[in-house]
Amino acid sequence: MLQSKLFNDVQAFYTELQIALLTAQHHIHMAYYAFDDGHVARRVGHILAQESCQRRGRSPDGR
Repeated sequence: MLQSKLFNDVQAFYTELQIALLTAQHHIHMAYYAFDDGHVARRVGHILAQESCQRRGRSPDGR
């Protein structure tokens, strides 16, 4: 299953990346988007999270 997750803590990202790489069974697909903190970055992050959730049929808060 293709999953996406928005991180704002680089250490949490690195931890989850290592776990995902070590537990991958078939394929590894990776895409990264990095933004400096600020109004535009937060807006872009919000849009990415919202669109990802809508495409998976979930709300941005995980429901």
